[in-house]
Amino acid sequence: MLLLAAGIEGLEVNALLVSPEGRPLEIDLLARRWNLAIEYEGSHHQEDRGQYLTDIERHAALRAMHMEYTLITKEHLRDAQGLVRSVHRRLLTLGYDGGEPRFGARWRRLFRPVRDLVRRTSRGGTPPARRQKR
Repeated sequence: MLLLAAGIEGLEVNALLVSPEGRPLEIDLLARRWNLAIEYEGSHHQEDRGQYLTDIERHAALRAMHMEYTLITKEHLRDAQGLVRSVHRRLLTLGYDGGEPRFGARWRRLFRPVRDLVRRTSRGGTPPARRQKR
């Protein structure tokens, strides 16, 4: 979401590739035009041995396909704008011709408190009546 909200173009979400052995590979974000796979590696990727081994195989398959890839961890999310800029720089080295990342209103909406996003309900638990347009 961070990359998309910052206006990074040309990304496919949960894109499918086929390994040289014919095995399907689901890629978190794929910048196909620039031959870059972007994978989020949450903590379960380190803690679950099966997931860890699956990831090693996926990375080997990407290398065999001459596919560039970058890994994002939860630690990278601590500096969200830095993460976006880093991916943008990587894309630029691969010929990306999209604009610079934008951190305007669309970006700021990602960081709004949940209370601002959830409609307040009346005491009875139902949403308040909507005003009718006249």
